[in-house]
Amino acid sequence: AESPTNPEIAPLGFRVKESDAPGPDGKPRTIVEVDRVVAAGPAFNAGLRPGMWIIAVGEARVGNVLQFLAAIQGHDLERRLPLFVITPDGRGAGLTIMGPKAFQEQQQQAGQPPEAAPPAP
Repeated sequence: AESPTNPEIAPLGFRVKESDAPGPDGKPRTIVEVDRVVAAGPAFNAGLRPGMWIIAVGEARVGNVLQFLAAIQGHDLERRLPLFVITPDGRGAGLTIMGPKAFQEQQQQAGQPPEAAPPAP
């Protein structure tokens, strides 16, 4: 059941929710937590996992679901969504979810070596 406080980001295969977490001062604060990730979907393939906190979308910091939803409006979810997350063990990480269009374009360019591949001997 999708609701404003638990929205599904369907094109990318994940859902978020608001949670309370202790802030740096020990007082509770609202965070955007990854609630569900579709196995083998775009978010999963990018490394997003349930329990991670999303603290920024691109350059925009987000502290609740409404801020998160406002921040993703500026991005083409069919192409890419850059996020900064905090993992359950407390590490910060940047990751970019490749949307369906970007993934299809990459597949259509098959035959070209992946950008990160070392040169053939």
